[in-house]
Amino acid sequence: MGYLMYQLTHRMVGTHDIANDPELVVSTRDIYKPLDHSSLFEIWFPLLPTLSKLRKAWAYTRLHWLVQGFITDRRKTGRKEKDAMQMMMDQEFKDAVITLAVIGAILAGVLNTSITAAWNVCYLAKCPIWRSKLRAEVDQVLVKYRRSPSEDVVEVLQRLKLKDWEREFPLFEFTLKETMRFVMAGQIVRKNISNKGVAVGDTDFIIPQNSFAVYPVEDVHMDPTIYKNPLEWDPSRHDKNRAEGSKSPHSFLAWGSGNHTCRKYMVN
Repeated sequence: MGYLMYQLTHRMVGTHDIANDPELVVSTRDIYKPLDHSSLFEIWFPLLPTLSKLRKAWAYTRLHWLVQGFITDRRKTGRKEKDAMQMMMDQEFKDAVITLAVIGAILAGVLNTSITAAWNVCYLAKCPIWRSKLRAEVDQVLVKYRRSPSEDVVEVLQRLKLKDWEREFPLFEFTLKETMRFVMAGQIVRKNISNKGVAVGDTDFIIPQNSFAVYPVEDVHMDPTIYKNPLEWDPSRHDKNRAEGSKSPHSFLAWGSGNHTCRKYMVN
């Protein structure tokens, strides 16, 4: 499932050179694996040249060479693809910017989106009611945007604009948010890298310079006073009629919270 999500992510924000080649899908997905291997030891000593850091540097180098090779080949042959990389090439972005954008976008997909999407499919497999609701939602969108009875499903979905994806699939958003409430319930670790202590809200507690703040997300994601029956996978809790958690500050942390939420929230 992870490889499938990785392949689909390349179709959306990466390069079709990888998405269309099953062997490259597997081999490049494996290159990304070392990039997610970080220990608390590395967090405590960020400047220490550990073996893990060397593996990450080598992985980034291999990915850069690979993407740069695709760019060079397209320019030499005149070949064009309908993908994000081609869009940046047509807009005359520098090669370094293109490779960085592709690697960065896929990195987010590999480490977050693909895992969450895979779990979302698993939860839907166990819940036929919500599976039927999502199918009906997709069918309604196809009927609304299909230009002719003979038009293929893929053609209709490819024509949707970003605003359509964000507006037309509210039920899918509910299921994704509920899945994230479960799978993103670990610990958040942040280091105070400023030159002064940072106060926690309106409290008298101060996080000293170069100290770490650790918060267990499960404390809020699985709080029965915020989410009724928190161990039950129930996407309807995020409907505006129930809106569980809307009255409690920082009750959903999967997208971040406060002043610096995830910039990809609306896209997802």
